[in-house]
Amino acid sequence: MTGIVVAVDEKSGKVRVQFPDRDDLVSDWLPVMQEFCVGNQQYRLPDEQTQVAVLMDENYEAGVVLGAIYSDCDPPPVTNRDLYYRRFKDGTVIQYDRAGHKLTADVKGEIDARADVQAVITSPLVKAVATIKVVHDTPLTECTGNLSVAGGITCVGSFGASGGKIVTPGDIESSGGDVKDRTRSMAADRTIYNGHIHVDPQGGNTGQPSQGM
Repeated sequence: MTGIVVAVDEKSGKVRVQFPDRDDLVSDWLPVMQEFCVGNQQYRLPDEQTQVAVLMDENYEAGVVLGAIYSDCDPPPVTNRDLYYRRFKDGTVIQYDRAGHKLTADVKGEIDARADVQAVITSPLVKAVATIKVVHDTPLTECTGNLSVAGGITCVGSFGASGGKIVTPGDIESSGGDVKDRTRSMAADRTIYNGHIHVDPQGGNTGQPSQGM
């Protein structure tokens, strides 16, 4: 039989169904068929006004809701047999295209994924796009390969008992900028060194260095 859900009991996982072709008879509370319920578990309930298929006994006293079915008023949201598609009331969409080999999730709220041991993502290319920022809340971040930064780097906080620092066994090179500490830049040091003079014990002053820095 087919009917319309008119009430939902979230605690028991049951619904009441109205049957328009049975003089609008309203059923007792009927369980909704789930894929798992012991060990592995699943929880899903249809909303009110959803058209459902129901298996009832001959006296219309007991039965089970087999699932929701589409109608002229509520047609399928997609028409592609290669898609696994799920859309939620808030607009969130999760789908997998088996022909295009693509999993897509458009989440309108927050994503919270937790792993008790470790999480591993293996891919030729992993790209994270954030309009504000990406936060790595971890005691240590390791890059086993090269690191290329198109923008600036700011180092704050602490490293051991000292302030933020950059430690490398290789060279630190600036191709177009300057290197500065809390006193002045290396370019300013060069200006001072290349133009400095000393008092000559024999009288007068020495000349500027013959070899500039």
